[in-house]
Amino acid sequence: MPDDITCAKDTRDLLIDCCVEFIHLLASEANEICEKETKKTIAAEHVISALKALGFDGYLPEVEVVLQDHRTQQKVK
Repeated sequence: MPDDITCAKDTRDLLIDCCVEFIHLLASEANEICEKETKKTIAAEHVISALKALGFDGYLPEVEVVLQDHRTQQKVK
């Protein structure tokens, strides 16, 4: 948790559980999309499609910026 946020231990644990559950949901959906395309590796595009399919469109602008930064860094290397 950030230093400027204080909460009870059970609240912190619940937040962590929610984050873990979100990651499992997203990974599962991305895996299904990947399998439909008969691919063996989940790509960034599969995760973006999973976000859309699950209705988390609000995350897309930030995710796409991070993806673009990652691709730029890969080209530099």
